[in-house]
Amino acid sequence: MKPTPIRRKYRAMRVYKTRPAGWPTIFTDLRIEKGVTLLEVSKATGVNTASINYYEQGIRSPKLTTAEKLLNFYGYELEAMPK
Repeated sequence: MKPTPIRRKYRAMRVYKTRPAGWPTIFTDLRIEKGVTLLEVSKATGVNTASINYYEQGIRSPKLTTAEKLLNFYGYELEAMPK
């Protein structure tokens, strides 16, 4: 049985969220600025492609060692700043 047009309409709808600030914005912007794909970042850093995707979407937060690997790949370093 084919779905009714109404069901098809709702199935096609998507919920869009605003991008959270912080790591997701930083990682996505740096990757786009450098012009590389998730796969290229993954191969260069040794971080799983799915994990990088989760970090960029804000689903997960990276450990500090992972964040440091990714930032080093983009040409930045992670520093502690005094309060």
